[in-house]
Amino acid sequence: MVENGSVQNLLSSQHEDLNVEKWFLMSSPLPVLTILISYLVFVLKTGPDYMKKKKPFNLNGVLVFYNALQVIFSIVLFHMGCDLILRNGLISPRKCITESKDLMLYIAFATYYYFIAKVTELLDTVFFVLRKKNSQITFLHVYHHTIMVAITWSTLKYEPTYSTIFLGTINSFVHIVMYAYYGLSSFPGLAKYLWWKKYLTSMQMIQFLLIFAQAVSSYHTLPKRCEEWCLRPVAISRGLLGPMGLSYYGLSL
Repeated sequence: MVENGSVQNLLSSQHEDLNVEKWFLMSSPLPVLTILISYLVFVLKTGPDYMKKKKPFNLNGVLVFYNALQVIFSIVLFHMGCDLILRNGLISPRKCITESKDLMLYIAFATYYYFIAKVTELLDTVFFVLRKKNSQITFLHVYHHTIMVAITWSTLKYEPTYSTIFLGTINSFVHIVMYAYYGLSSFPGLAKYLWWKKYLTSMQMIQFLLIFAQAVSSYHTLPKRCEEWCLRPVAISRGLLGPMGLSYYGLSL
């Protein structure tokens, strides 16, 4: 058994080795808080006020480009997640992340790319504002985008954990389909081929259920040799399940 102090020191030492604080937007909470506050002020107040007496912007060309980039981003993230899962296990890692610096670094990089993706997805709401799609700017929509940026940043900053890899992987798969639909729907002539839109909501609901099941299962299947070493990351991932799960569930309704 490892003493709690030793566990704390080991995890802290491993995390410091990653130099996460030197990565873009990771040095302190201030940059990401500035982004989130600016986002909330724009989508809830200044943006709608500015657009009140203006016609909606025609952003079809921008949206095609944006959605194509999001599909590519999601494919890369999905590939990284599948690679990690196939090599290290679905429910819980076959070995402790503290046993391999390379594995910890890979997990940190994957989490960082996922975090950057969540930051870029704030543009979803910005485009709604500029196109005057105010009915789509719901509390749960804004909550989802805000909480995903904040929680992903916190996870990466303080404890990158394997327990959230499945969440990011399945979410990236859903986003491949979702942003592909958004991009294709920009072309009126393709509307008749987008019959599968009705399955998007079902996919989001299934995503939520699978994330919940995996999180619960991973807590009970930790490798015995490193149960205490893995305790804090798993506790963190379970703590994230509530706010993240609520945001996914709300979007699936």
